[in-house]
Amino acid sequence: MSGGTSDPSEHFPPEIRALPAFDGPFDAFRLAADGCEVLFATCPAGPSIEPHRHPTDDVGVITRGRPVLTMDGEATTDGPGEW
Repeated sequence: MSGGTSDPSEHFPPEIRALPAFDGPFDAFRLAADGCEVLFATCPAGPSIEPHRHPTDDVGVITRGRPVLTMDGEATTDGPGEW
């Protein structure tokens, strides 16, 4: 996982850190399931992702940060503990 001088994944329990790392513009661990993908993510300020689609239902569990997500033209800002 990327990061500066501290490990951005240090606040995750060992069970989450044992999952495969997400290969994307932010730090996350991937939990794949039939027809669904769950990301346990730390979202720093700055990354921007072009509009795209997923072949599965995707769920993000934000543990740090407040990403702005736009779906179907509607922008929302969610943070840790919000769905």
